[in-house]
Amino acid sequence: IDGFRCIGADRVPLDFWEENRRSLEPNKKLVWLADMAKTESEGNVNMSWFSQAFDAVVQHGFNQFSREAAGLKKDAYDMAAWMRVNDSIYGNTLPQLRYQSSHGAARGYESLEKQYGERWEPYMVLAYSSQGSCGMVVSG
Repeated sequence: IDGFRCIGADRVPLDFWEENRRSLEPNKKLVWLADMAKTESEGNVNMSWFSQAFDAVVQHGFNQFSREAAGLKKDAYDMAAWMRVNDSIYGNTLPQLRYQSSHGAARGYESLEKQYGERWEPYMVLAYSSQGSCGMVVSG
């Protein structure tokens, strides 16, 4: 085991995560990923406490937004506005793990081309290269 992806991390008190991390890490350095129950668009995400217990956060908002943009429901101005809001939520507190396709959704078994059409490449570049982000490959 190299680490933990903690699903619903925002629904568990911070002291739980801190205590468990302290008790496990003397034996082995682990990577702790926060996967929140609330998405960024739902608000009330307190990133200050996440940075005390986690190394990175799984960021679901980019996946949803980029699919809407690829389907021409959003444009570059919408993307810029979304990025500004996103930066105000996360700042420099934690790396954001962004992904294009999730194994947890029915669409996860479709190719990127099928999900995004011919426009998949720019969103892959953004997922891996935009400020504060780290691309993530999700598999079964």
